[in-house]
Amino acid sequence: SSGINAEWPLRPGTEAAEPEKELTDDDKKKARAEKFGLQTDDEKKEVRAAKFGIDTDTAVEAKKEQRAAKFGVAAVTKTAGADKKAERAARFGNGTTTTTTPSNNKLSVSSEDKTVETEKMKKRAARFNLDSQPAAKAVKLD
Repeated sequence: SSGINAEWPLRPGTEAAEPEKELTDDDKKKARAEKFGLQTDDEKKEVRAAKFGIDTDTAVEAKKEQRAAKFGVAAVTKTAGADKKAERAARFGNGTTTTTTPSNNKLSVSSEDKTVETEKMKKRAARFNLDSQPAAKAVKLD
C-alpha cells in the first residue's frame, strides 16, 4: 500500500493543504522583511530624514495635505495645476497649450518685422558710411 488512501476522510478540523505558489525574489524579500522586522532602503531614508529634520518628498506632501485639511482647502493635484494653467492662459489671451516643445519656444519674426529691421540696418549703414569701402591709404616707407 502507498500509505495514504485518498478515500479516507481527513481528520476533523484539518483541511487539505494547498500547494504553495512559486514566490518571486521581491515577494521573498518582502516576506523576510515582515518576518524579521527589516526596513527597506526607502524606509531607512525616511527614518534618517526625520531624525535629522530633513524634509523629504513624502514628508512635504504630508505637510501639504495636513495644511489643506487645516484650512479646508482641497489639495492641489498635478492635473488640477495643469487645468489652472490652461485657464490662466485662456484668460490672458495666450492661446498656447500648456505643453511646450522647443519649437514652441522659438521666437517667430513676421515679414513686417523683417522689413523694419532691414530699414534700420540701411539707416545705420548710411549714418556710419558702412556702405562704401574705406580707401586704403598709401604709406611711403623710407
